[in-house]
Amino acid sequence: MYIVLKDEIVEPYEAWVTLALFPVLIIMALIADKLSSSAEKIDPAATLPVMNTLEFIEVLKNEQPEDQMAPAELQRKSTLKTFLKTEMGTDNINEVNLAQLKEKVEGNVPVKKGEYRKAFGSQLQGKKKFND
Repeated sequence: MYIVLKDEIVEPYEAWVTLALFPVLIIMALIADKLSSSAEKIDPAATLPVMNTLEFIEVLKNEQPEDQMAPAELQRKSTLKTFLKTEMGTDNINEVNLAQLKEKVEGNVPVKKGEYRKAFGSQLQGKKKFND
């Protein structure tokens, strides 16, 4: 770019070099995107139906026989039991710590705006670390 700015004329070889390197730039960007997306961990809670912890527990404590359940409800209960087994090590809802279950299903409690600002200001001043 310095050469172009120096004489203020784009020579044909400069244009060809730019055109030749453009696909290289695109390919490098695609490779970087694929590598960064493959490193992301998939959150198991993202595959759950949208519900809060209370609904989660009610579905699993439903004592209705499986042959009387609607297919969608049976699939939902099966999905929740699988999630419970993978995340908590059991498919029995009575053996689960409800606080941990709430954190897994609903995620972490969001930080209040004032707390976030105070912690961020402290981090900028080097006082303490803030984990979001």
